[in-house]
Amino acid sequence: MRQLMLILLIFGIHSTYAISINEIAYNPTESFGGSTNEWLELYNNETEAINLTSWQIYEPANRPIGGDNLILNSDDFMIIARNTTRFLEAYNVSCAIANASIRLDNNGEWIALKNSSGTVVANITYTNEFANGDNKTLSLAGNSWRESLQAGGTPCAQNFLNHDLEINLEKTYSDEITAHITNNGLSDENVTLDFYTDGNYLDTQNGFVASFGSDNFYFLINDTEIGNHTVLVNASFGAFSETAELNFTIEPLPNADVLMSIDIDTETGEYWISSFPENSSLDAEVFVVPRGMSNSIVVGTLACFAEPDEQCDTAWDFFSMIDDFVDFGSYELCANIFEIRNYNDTDLENNFACANFTIAPEGTKKRIKTFVTEENYELNDTLYWTAQFFPSAPAVGDLIITLQKKKSQDSITLFEQNDFALSENVILSRNITIPDDRIEGIYKIRAKFSYSSTYIDSGDSGQFWLAGLKDLGPANFTVLQLPDFVSFGGFKTIFVKFFSGNYDYGKLKFLVYGYPKQVLADTEGQGISASDFDSNVAIELDNVKRGQEIYLALPAFAKQNCGDDYDANIYKARMRAYDEAGKPVATADTNLQFSGKSSFCLGKDSKTSSGGRVGGTTLQQKQKQDGLRLEIINAPNEAELGESFVLKAKIINNLNATKTIEIYSYVFEGQKLVTEGGWTANREIIELKAKETKEIELENLIKEDAALGTYALRVRVKDGNKNIDADSTIKIKEKSESQTTNVGAGSGTSPLTGAAVYVSKASTLNPVLGLFVFLLLVLVLMLIKSK
Repeated sequence: MRQLMLILLIFGIHSTYAISINEIAYNPTESFGGSTNEWLELYNNETEAINLTSWQIYEPANRPIGGDNLILNSDDFMIIARNTTRFLEAYNVSCAIANASIRLDNNGEWIALKNSSGTVVANITYTNEFANGDNKTLSLAGNSWRESLQAGGTPCAQNFLNHDLEINLEKTYSDEITAHITNNGLSDENVTLDFYTDGNYLDTQNGFVASFGSDNFYFLINDTEIGNHTVLVNASFGAFSETAELNFTIEPLPNADVLMSIDIDTETGEYWISSFPENSSLDAEVFVVPRGMSNSIVVGTLACFAEPDEQCDTAWDFFSMIDDFVDFGSYELCANIFEIRNYNDTDLENNFACANFTIAPEGTKKRIKTFVTEENYELNDTLYWTAQFFPSAPAVGDLIITLQKKKSQDSITLFEQNDFALSENVILSRNITIPDDRIEGIYKIRAKFSYSSTYIDSGDSGQFWLAGLKDLGPANFTVLQLPDFVSFGGFKTIFVKFFSGNYDYGKLKFLVYGYPKQVLADTEGQGISASDFDSNVAIELDNVKRGQEIYLALPAFAKQNCGDDYDANIYKARMRAYDEAGKPVATADTNLQFSGKSSFCLGKDSKTSSGGRVGGTTLQQKQKQDGLRLEIINAPNEAELGESFVLKAKIINNLNATKTIEIYSYVFEGQKLVTEGGWTANREIIELKAKETKEIELENLIKEDAALGTYALRVRVKDGNKNIDADSTIKIKEKSESQTTNVGAGSGTSPLTGAAVYVSKASTLNPVLGLFVFLLLVLVLMLIKSK
């Protein structure tokens, strides 16, 4: 440490008083009270006490000195503090303390002590070169000023001591030197120590900073060879230093079989770990290993230092420590000696000892404990796991063990077995290579055993952190554009962006369906729901990559609604993406406005599907009532199971007034209906002007499970509470081999296989709808975009 000197800064004014300004704290740090804890120290070198009543400090105004005790005794100190409370908080001193409202300038100034007559008794001009905010004070040393050696200065005490460094060295153990440093009673001051062995400077044990009068300082010499040696310790304190030397001899270590033993009292739950010989000087690690695993949980360290003629008590009770580190489960408590200081061990095999113990679970459900070998893993690492089972009683049930991301359904099955026989002592251990597509986060090994309508599981045990792929979030849809409306029986497109999220997919299927109302259909007019991911209106894509964005035009095929089963209204449509196994990976809902009625309900050109005849008196059943007449003018005489057919009826209004009527058709026998959708499934509301005649087409769908045979075919007009019927007959026969229509999007594309659109009973493709589907698929393929 530097010795700091201020030369020619002090100009003492001698008087009849032998009193001096002895120490100044003009810029104290927060460690010593901060700026409000400025203070001066006065020293009385007189043989008699001096009364400082009405005395002043000048800097640069007169600051009266006040306080309860202003008597400065002979050969004693007095503190003039700006704030006596702050001063006493920072220092523990016993001399007289007075106060004055001093404001010492941090840049330096002239200050003076004046007596009651205003005479300057002592003065000093200081600068800010030293003791400026560095935890030191300006201190008088003889006729000069220096920076204090001690932090905070020496209020109420002599500024500088006559330093007398002393070092005492002793070889306290076979591998240790102890040093004790003193300095004429000085304490709480840092001293720097350097250590040498046989003239070699030991980097690992030098520059050590300690305090005078504190505990001994220890230097290890365990790497020193057998023979005579010299150690040297140098202590430095500011400009003062001292060196001490110690000669010693290291003798060869005696041979002994050093070993550990562990005793467990299973009734009391106490554990004792001991080493032999009893005077062994050693270090040993104590740890717990879950049974079935190789990893350990460190619970403590045994350390014993003894010389050959001493006894080292190494019996330890570790029960409370183990209880703090482990939960229920079956474990091994182990101790391993890793250093022996006073013996040459003749048998290294018994330096390791273990004993089994079990902590039983307390709950009724969490009675399985899982473990992994590490706390952190990376992709493609090999993970070793163990599951321990503690059923209340032996049982047989279904066991499944998974690698599961916490707070997620994302899991990999590690072990699964039905009719698994479980007893208390079952321990399963396996390993898995962590797949390279797992997302970063907290994972766990979860085991669940289900039996007799109940279960036990492993809860949150077996957790670890996986440094996997960055979490991109789940797969999701973004709706880009919706149609203004969808007409029943019509086709619209929903434009969406699909984000694949965290995973790759070999195959994805995309479907839009009505939810909860089945207002959307496939190309055959059948309503679709969440389970119809193999529907012919689903879009299928292969090799979708993680983090990929795909732009899709999803087709929305509205039901015919010929029976007015659905009002014109807003209905919810659900978009869903499915993986190859049909598991949903993303779902989004939107609202669609539905209106109108299918043009197929009022078809213009009807054809028979199996040779039905047109016209003929047998199909022209006529009735006349209130000026209305109904005729069947075209209907098939045969239909197949599951087949749709269209009949044509004519309604004549002979009245001179407009009539609004309902008309519908169905196939039946007695009370048994064999067409789909109910008795009024294809109901139409018609307005007939006076003397107007209209021809109406009605579509009917034969049930798949109808019995074969001949049935009644009826067309009914409802005019208020009055019914007008026209009847015929139709034969239901077996379904013939279906026709398949493939609609592709050009060379090299995957065709859409199945009935492409809903067509009339001859299964000929409606040209307008076929063109729509063709253009729609082209648009889908063009919009697929990968990042």
